[in-house]
Amino acid sequence: MTVIRDIQLSIPSDINYFDHTVIVDYDTGETSPFTDYRQSKSAIFHYETRCITSLYTCLLPEIHTDGEKGVIIQCVPELSKLSEKEIEMEMVPDFITVYVEMDYNQYFSLTDDLEKRKRY
Repeated sequence: MTVIRDIQLSIPSDINYFDHTVIVDYDTGETSPFTDYRQSKSAIFHYETRCITSLYTCLLPEIHTDGEKGVIIQCVPELSKLSEKEIEMEMVPDFITVYVEMDYNQYFSLTDDLEKRKRY
């Protein structure tokens, strides 16, 4: 039995999997040159939410699974619009993937960290 030791909040990747040289803008669909993964919204979201997911991981009791090492909470704008292909692309081996609705564009529109903490 494996114990869950990691929880991550995630949004769909804005990096084009088929051409790793561009980043796709969620709002316009336009692409821009890919120079640094840390510029992508998915990486920024991961780093901004990492402290809270670490806290939850520390506070969880031991949860035994049949091989899964962690949980990825995939935040998507609308659950009803998820296709099977999108779900398969976001699956990570050895992790349980859970989908929740969240307007991450609104999250990124907030100007400072204090506003983000109050809302989410």
